[in-house]
Amino acid sequence: MADKKEIGINQRIPLHVLEAGLVAFLNGSYSSDYIAEQLRLDFEGENRIAKVVVRADKTIPNSPIADYLLEHKAAILNALKNKSDRNIILMALVNIAYPFCFKITQLFGRFFKVQDIINTDLIRSSISKDYGSNRSTHNGIYSSIPMLREAGFFSRPRPGIYEPLPPSAAQHHITREIYLKSFQLNMPGYYSNGGGEWGDPYFGFVG
Repeated sequence: MADKKEIGINQRIPLHVLEAGLVAFLNGSYSSDYIAEQLRLDFEGENRIAKVVVRADKTIPNSPIADYLLEHKAAILNALKNKSDRNIILMALVNIAYPFCFKITQLFGRFFKVQDIINTDLIRSSISKDYGSNRSTHNGIYSSIPMLREAGFFSRPRPGIYEPLPPSAAQHHITREIYLKSFQLNMPGYYSNGGGEWGDPYFGFVG
């Protein structure tokens, strides 16, 4: 995995902006200016917007699987028409770009296997073992969790409390392939035979 001190993400990226960026990228029209325009619907302050643009650029055109995305343009554009597939694909791309967010996703999956209620303190104490307890970790947590909630991976019945939701149903093969790639790129030392990686808690959000 990436250096445990590298967090990288300190601001949520609205999923509708990522979707617009992905579609633009697949159609050959992606630009940072276009992403900034989309972000102005959600954020104020040019400095803040500029920081999120950098995060989006890393997530889409600078993704390690950018060429793969282009090679499967038609399948991905079709999958994005389904809300569950859209959410799974976009979170997979975020988790590829930011291993910290991958780890947060995996932790939620692990804890939801044994309990139905998770609080922020549990996630914070667990992630701090790898990334330390500091403001960057705090910002990373509160950037990652809202995106996972927006994607429908779990709910927040009240502040700081999270409950599981039924797994998102992937209707398209390409969706499962991209989500699998997000696991493989974050867990390069993980080897399995016959797709056994789908037993990892990370996959508990995908049906």
